[in-house]
Amino acid sequence: MRLHSVMICSLFLAGTSWSSLSVAAQPLVYQPPAKAAAADNLRRIGGAKGQASRGLSRGDGAGRTAFNLNLVHSLTRGTGHQPKVKAKIKVPDYVVPIAPTHTGLSSVPEPTLYIYFSSAWPQPVRLTLTAEGEWSQLLRTEISGPEKPGWLAIKLADHGVQLQPGIRYEWVATLVDLSSKERSSDSIASAFVSYQPLSQDMQARIRAADRPASVYAAAGYFYDAIHALSQGTRAVRSERTTLLSQVDLQVVADDDKRSG
Repeated sequence: MRLHSVMICSLFLAGTSWSSLSVAAQPLVYQPPAKAAAADNLRRIGGAKGQASRGLSRGDGAGRTAFNLNLVHSLTRGTGHQPKVKAKIKVPDYVVPIAPTHTGLSSVPEPTLYIYFSSAWPQPVRLTLTAEGEWSQLLRTEISGPEKPGWLAIKLADHGVQLQPGIRYEWVATLVDLSSKERSSDSIASAFVSYQPLSQDMQARIRAADRPASVYAAAGYFYDAIHALSQGTRAVRSERTTLLSQVDLQVVADDDKRSG
């Protein structure tokens, strides 16, 4: 107790403010945005609490699967005018959007979106981005699938797309099955994102922080936090595992921990 008091006095005499101390020493704890009400749950397709899943499955926030349409099956050789595939290609067991089940916040209009693949996918991935309540898509493009298991990063800046503040957008990643005529064989993962510019106070806290990801996470800015944690060293990556666990992506977190 005496040592604790001496440390506090020393910090005070050295001119260390409580605000700067709390920012520097703040543990990484994700807090959903204040506006993320119960009705805003079930916003992530692909990945439930304690598990991730393929096809159309939606976590209900309590570790159960709300529904599963079971649309994904093994890919077969193409016929007719479809591009030919030399051999069967295994659909990844897990295709998961790296996002919370509620609408995640981004402090920038061009966030980087991440998708986890449990195995390689040597075929296209179609990405669409649509503002809630709109029919027309803000973005529709196809990118190459990952050559190995892990994370696929999609930078909206590379596609010339900017989100408008205060609008909720759904982004959908579809694994395009070139060997099938039926689109029902495509696997889908989706989540929601909303652009909310930082207040001046938050900008100052970010600039002063030794670990900005913790500040982002505490304020509900999931997309900024996960992006910051994906750029750093192995020690920083260990905190990424913590954040994944806190948004019920335990399968991805476990794989992240194993891969280091």
